[in-house]
This record gives sequence, structure tokens and C-alpha cells, in this order.
Amino acid sequence: MSVGMLQAYAQKNLKQPEMYEFLRDKFLSLPSDLLHEAIILNKSLLKQPFQTENLDLELSYNIWEFYQATLIGDDVPLEQKSRKYHINRSSDTWLSWDDWCREVVWYGNSTGAYFYGTNVVEAQLAGHS
Repeated sequence: MSVGMLQAYAQKNLKQPEMYEFLRDKFLSLPSDLLHEAIILNKSLLKQPFQTENLDLELSYNIWEFYQATLIGDDVPLEQKSRKYHINRSSDTWLSWDDWCREVVWYGNSTGAYFYGTNVVEAQLAGHS
């Protein structure tokens, strides 16, 4: 697949709300806000070209913790509780489609390194540091 084809595919599929509506309407019987937040988190975590600033994302479910626990076989329940995630987009940046394709698609394919680093930002109680 050529770089131009990858670029066209990425541009089309990174912004395709019809796919999300199809999943929501046809296959998944999840609360709509949970599905919406899972899609937002997934899209925010995927390494993309031309992203140079970190992202703080506030969600109302512990989706990232649930996902990470599932990967290693731990039992963390999916709960509706306010979470703030810090997505480190500034450590890996690509300012051209060629660089992104080479680093993420080509090299990342062998390691599965498609996601940005993410931390849960714990809420602090007022008056405590």
C-alpha cells in the first residue's frame, strides 16, 4: 500500500461518525454515554500525525483502567465514576504523513505501538496537595 493510499484511508476513517452510529445502533447494547466515551478515548489514544500538544480528557467511566486490567486478566469492574486522563501526545510527534507512516504504521506494526502514553490524573481534595 502506498503512502498516498494510507493517507487517504486515515483521513477518511479517522472522521467517520457513520461507523460509530452503526456500532451503537446495531451491535452494542451499552449505555450510549459509555459507548461514546469509549470511542472518544480510543480515538484520542491512537497515534496520529500533526498532534503536538498533550490532551487532558475527562470521562465519566473508568474505561482505561478497565481495559488495562482486562489485558492482563485482572478483574476491575467498569464503573461510572469521574476520571481524568492525561494523554502524552508531545513525546511522539510526526509532522508529515511520510514520517507517521514509517514510524507508526510500518515500525509500530511489529510492536503494536499505536497508542500514546496515558496516565490517570487523580482528583485531589480541596486544601490537600
